[in-house]
This record gives sequence, C-alpha cells and structure tokens, in this order.
Amino acid sequence: MKRTRLIFGVFAMVLGTVEVLPQSNVPMFQSAELGSTGPLDSAFLGISDKSFLGWRFHVESPVTITGVGGHFFRWGPSDDGSFFALITRLDRPDGFPSRPGVLPFVSERIVGTTLGVVTSEDTADYFFPLWADLSAGDYALVFGSGMFGDPSSGDGFAVSLPIDNQRFPDATFFAWEGYNLRWSEQTQIPGAPRFAVYTVPEPAVCWPLTALASGCLLCAKVRNRRRCSS
Repeated sequence: MKRTRLIFGVFAMVLGTVEVLPQSNVPMFQSAELGSTGPLDSAFLGISDKSFLGWRFHVESPVTITGVGGHFFRWGPSDDGSFFALITRLDRPDGFPSRPGVLPFVSERIVGTTLGVVTSEDTADYFFPLWADLSAGDYALVFGSGMFGDPSSGDGFAVSLPIDNQRFPDATFFAWEGYNLRWSEQTQIPGAPRFAVYTVPEPAVCWPLTALASGCLLCAKVRNRRRCSS
C-alpha cells in the first residue's frame, strides 16, 4: 500500500508542476490570407471619418472571441493612424449594419468595439483585443474613424489597408458613404483587404502528462494484483 501511495504521490507532484500549454490567438474567421508585408507594393483602400469599410462573416455555433485585426499601414501624407474596429449583428447574410439615411450603426446590434493605432508606413498584420460572446448568426467587422472614442483628425483620414491579400471565395465587403448616409456593396475591389476575428482554441494538455497518468494507474493495478495473489 505504501508503494501505491508513493506512486500516486509522485504523480500528484508532477501534476502540480505541469501546466496547460499556453496557445496564441489564432484567426477563426478571416476575409483573406495575408499578403506581403513590409514596404507597400500594392494598391490600397483608405479609412476616414466619411468612409468606413466592412466585411461579413457567419457564426455557426456560439463562440467567444478575443480580438480583431487586419493588414494595415499608415499612409504618411494624410493618415493619423487611429481608428475604431466594431462588430455588429446583421439581420441577414447580405445585410448592412443600418438602413440608408440614418446613422451607420444601430446601437442594439453592436456586439463590441475597440480602438486601433497604426504608426508604421510599412504594412503588417495587426491584432487588437476585443472580447465578446457571439451567438450563432450573421455579423460584420467594420473599420472606421471619428466614432466610439476615436478622435477625428483634421483631414479625417485614419488608416489604410493593402489589397494584395488572397481573398476567400465567400468574402463580401461593403462601405459606409458618409456623404450619402448609406452603406454600399463593394464588389469591384481588385484584390482583398484583410479582416480577421480571433479566438483561443481549447487548451491542450501536454501528452507526456497523460502518458504518465496512465503509467501510474497501470503500475498501481499490477501491484494490487500481486498483493492479492500472494
């Protein structure tokens, strides 16, 4: 019995020192695979106080997200590098965040917002924390400026998105036309801006720990059987 207790004692010590392996954030939903980064070598789209850009995505089952991001850079001549990111519910797969002639967003549909800052003129893939629980349904991730705590710059230009990313076939984009107070479908983009929604997968326990547990249990059973047979 002492040996059996010793085995389980060692297992408990190991269990107390081995932790669940940390896992980095990974994109769960994205509009495109990341293109080239560094110095700009493609066309791009700009975000301003009067021009927001959005992308739709569908959630099959409830999920907790940890952040949003995309492929950005700061266009030196005009961008201030500050913008907001927002997730809003849509009433249908091809819907918009609001009806024409009103504000760009319906407050009851907003799931969460966060602020982003991009200072480099080189392009890069960025991540911005935004924790929210999403139920099954249709959503949009929107990048914009001058709202939700983002200050309006003198010229209104905020950040830019390269469009040299590899677009996924089902990705659809739309834009807020601030001068016309309406959303419009964006079907003529030659490439694709990159939008991403991130989550953390289920943690994985290190496989040696599982093997050790199985081994300890097996040893305990063998010793108990020998003791009973004697």
